[in-house]
Amino acid sequence: MKRLKKIIILLLLLSILSAILTSVFDDTNIENTFRFIWTSALFICGILLGIYHIYYKKNFLAGYFYLFTAIIFLIGIINIYYKNLHLY
Repeated sequence: MKRLKKIIILLLLLSILSAILTSVFDDTNIENTFRFIWTSALFICGILLGIYHIYYKKNFLAGYFYLFTAIIFLIGIINIYYKNLHLY
């Protein structure tokens, strides 16, 4: 359980750092790399928070809420990318 908490904290710090670097390297070649890192880190963090609440805290409502919002977040990010790429 302590390891899961450390991983969640590291993922949150990684997503904050890469979001800052995304704004720093705006309109460059590596902007998409940092954007991918923070979106992936936030998605994985949402999944891990859901697992943490379901299995360790036995709070099913909060756990499934985290899992649901992680999936909605991923669908929203994919939708935004496709609209920006004009592939629809």
